[in-house]
Amino acid sequence: TQLGASAFAGWASLGGDAKNMILKINSLDTIPESSFDGCTELSDVYFSDNLSYIGKYAFRSCEKLTSLTFPNTLKHIDYGAFNGCIALEFFNNPVALERVSADAFAETLWFENFIKNGNNEILYLGKVALAYVFDESYTDIELDFKEGTTCIADGFRCNIDNGSYISSEASKGRIKKITLPSSLRRIGDYAFGTELNGLKYNANITDIVLPENIEEIGDYAFSRCELLKAIEFPASLKYIGTNAFAYCKSISVLDLPSTIETIETYAFRDCESLARVRYDVPDAKGNSLFLTTMSSGCTADKVIIGPSVKILPDNIFSYATNLVKVEFEERNSASHMYVGRNAFSNCVNLTKLDLPLGTDSIGVMAFYGCKALQHLELPTGLLKIEGAAFGDCSALSSLELPEGLLYIAGSAFKDCPELKSVVFPESLQYIGKKVFGGGTECSLTSVVWNPIYCTTDRGASALFGDNITSLEIGDKVENIPSGFCSGFPIVSIDLPASLKSIEEYAFYHCYSLNKINLYATTPPTFVANDNTFANYNAEVHIPQGTLADYQATDWRQFNLIEDLPGTTIDKVSMNDINISVKDGMLHVTGHTGNYSIYNMQGKLLYEGNATSTPLPAGIYIVDVEGAEAKVIL
Repeated sequence: TQLGASAFAGWASLGGDAKNMILKINSLDTIPESSFDGCTELSDVYFSDNLSYIGKYAFRSCEKLTSLTFPNTLKHIDYGAFNGCIALEFFNNPVALERVSADAFAETLWFENFIKNGNNEILYLGKVALAYVFDESYTDIELDFKEGTTCIADGFRCNIDNGSYISSEASKGRIKKITLPSSLRRIGDYAFGTELNGLKYNANITDIVLPENIEEIGDYAFSRCELLKAIEFPASLKYIGTNAFAYCKSISVLDLPSTIETIETYAFRDCESLARVRYDVPDAKGNSLFLTTMSSGCTADKVIIGPSVKILPDNIFSYATNLVKVEFEERNSASHMYVGRNAFSNCVNLTKLDLPLGTDSIGVMAFYGCKALQHLELPTGLLKIEGAAFGDCSALSSLELPEGLLYIAGSAFKDCPELKSVVFPESLQYIGKKVFGGGTECSLTSVVWNPIYCTTDRGASALFGDNITSLEIGDKVENIPSGFCSGFPIVSIDLPASLKSIEEYAFYHCYSLNKINLYATTPPTFVANDNTFANYNAEVHIPQGTLADYQATDWRQFNLIEDLPGTTIDKVSMNDINISVKDGMLHVTGHTGNYSIYNMQGKLLYEGNATSTPLPAGIYIVDVEGAEAKVIL
């Protein structure tokens, strides 16, 4: 059996001219929101034995209800469920009750009697604390919740007795101390806090000790407790609601443990005295946990990220303008972490960043505007850098991208005017356009390009701008992507023996390029012939013995010169030392001492005295006691 929301709302008599109607509810475990709201002639309700939830305003203003018998299966009575049931005076305590939301019994005779007759008492419904009543003369209230209490209700009420009235929120301003029982599982929404700006309702609360079994802290639970200095979160805590500790302006240290499962948005917004934060929540699910406005964030100068973090939420430390140090605790080698959108954006005093092993992905604008960032260490295994992730990092001068990186989105390092040199890894598979800005706005002067097979979006836009003076292409590169050198003022370039294809616009607008040293023995293919180069009169120097093969392809348009060492030269002799290549092996005979092998960028690949060394296809320099030979595999 099911019942829709507002199913009988506003029915004064539930049918015809009948009065004092009796409602029998069978087989329903849920009574939805406003189901019988305003049924003013409803006098008796019989609940089903399996009922667990009564929705918002479900029986609001049912003015003839006088008593109720709740089944022991009932767990949650939601906001305003019996609000305005002015004759309701008697009901039992359901043993399974876990949560009562704000104003569930407001303006009932039961609640009004408590306000009039109580004195320094807490009102309970089962194991849920609903309200507190005190004498008007009390100013420094100490609340001591009894053992066995499992929940402090949403909107926990504080009222003056003897018929006098001060708003519940203002009355909370008289609370000085709270003692919470070990049995407590949940502190409800707005229990001791407020969302209203400019009101200091809970100014006297300075310390709270959360019990070891607490599991949930609701929305705004301690919001604007401005003198609250310290809070320690036990391992049992699973949930912190939105704005739960917002505007707690005296808290200076936070340690958020790995056992927390959810922290909602703005949970710690405007905690303006925070100096240190340790954050070890695997996936908070909320975002902007410390952000106050779009120009003000966490005030801490040091942040420690624990080893359990899987996702650093969007905006978590955005605009943390005091932040000078981010420390990552040692992580399990198999762990994974994603740095969310704007996670550290505009941390203008952050100078150094060493992201840990296990960082998989860096989100959009994650470190955007970190203008003081000079040292950036990205870990091996990083897979993805999203758009503008390090945009406007104006102090960054050099960058070595780690092996394992697969993807760099457009504008990832745009507006970094001091960034002059970049080394790309072999693993890169995609690079977006204008990663470093386009044209003259790109400050790069030196690029080492090692990706074996990397593509980009089609088009003539250059990947690296117009200021490049040094470009090295690695000896394993198989593809030159679209727009690779478009517009570069380069005169000559070396293309490796491993090269297999060149995409359209790769050297478009490179009008000064007049010499190409191409070491590939099999002619690389053009993806689109007409737009690949600007100057087809350039000299293309190719390996000996390959002229006929090149003349049979689109390379015949160039001035082909067959003068580079080719694979037909498979043996070099110097000083009685023989160096030869065969079947992917480099062989050195006639020499018992050490020799060295370098790639064309001068990187040492091997040093030793083995007679045979396996190497991938490419061009190498072999150094034997100062004598050098260039060989091609």
